[in-house]
Amino acid sequence: MSDGRLSLFAAGMAEYLLRRQRDGLPPETGEVLVGVLSSDGLGVQWQVATASPVIQIQSKAESGTWHVHIHQRAASKIRTEVERWPRVETGGVLMGRLSEVSRTVHVVDVLAAPNDSKRSASSFVLGTTGLRQHIENYSKAAGWSLHCLGTWHNHLDTGGPSPTDEATMRAVAIARVAPSVALIHTPAGYCAFLAEPENAPRGRK
Repeated sequence: MSDGRLSLFAAGMAEYLLRRQRDGLPPETGEVLVGVLSSDGLGVQWQVATASPVIQIQSKAESGTWHVHIHQRAASKIRTEVERWPRVETGGVLMGRLSEVSRTVHVVDVLAAPNDSKRSASSFVLGTTGLRQHIENYSKAAGWSLHCLGTWHNHLDTGGPSPTDEATMRAVAIARVAPSVALIHTPAGYCAFLAEPENAPRGRK
């Protein structure tokens, strides 16, 4: 990128940030600004998108605490799915990204459960029909910047992970090379726990 083109974008960003510093940042939301160069190369058209707050929870793992950020797109889909199945447990697949350096998981979207999933008042069993291809297609469409993080399901009461949930995640940890997250939606809010690969460093608190 030439210095001239860079300066077109830099000038607009500098002026916008100066105004935000003077007038104050949005109190409850963030903003994403995307600048598009005009066809004649003389100007920049700016588009502003609002970024809603994330739901932040903490999860304990053997190596210490992880932070789980549930973005509004994912939270909205989970809420809709729970309302669709009010008398049984339901669930799906978590998509997003994680940073092992900052120990933060970003849940940005969810995929619907396959048709062969099983729902009851006391359990949810995620189906497998077409799931692998669905996950691959999603990640490919996102330029491989988002991938499968784990699964979510809901509980009809306010309890946390059941012994079955914990046993399932221990089995998942054996099969994966990256940490896996299990997110549980309850009437009282969210809880999460992570299963780390067998070779993950232990003892970090």
